[in-house]
Amino acid sequence: MSITKTSKPLRVGVIGPAGFGGSYLSVELINRGHTVIGISRRPEKLGKHERYIPHPFDVNDCTVEELADQFRDMDVLVSEYGPHTAGADALVYSRSISLPCHIQKTTTSKYGIQYSI
Repeated sequence: MSITKTSKPLRVGVIGPAGFGGSYLSVELINRGHTVIGISRRPEKLGKHERYIPHPFDVNDCTVEELADQFRDMDVLVSEYGPHTAGADALVYSRSISLPCHIQKTTTSKYGIQYSI
């Protein structure tokens, strides 16, 4: 598989932009010239940048369709969503396992977003 460089900056939606993995990913995307739309309860925690658009939205309190609507103007969707769990709660089935698949199906069919990671 080869990765093709895009000639135009992309609008990348990141669920969980202020978390551990999401923050590193968001900064790297911005450094490469892309615009990041950060979607989480407190996306402003990542900081400010001209190519960073914080979009407050609670992914735990919505339907998949409502969440998919947040991505209608984006080229790529990346889910870095991972709820904080500890102890026995970490072993309980979590929405974070199935959510990315449901979002991908919905955003592709509704808005034509072809790339979802």
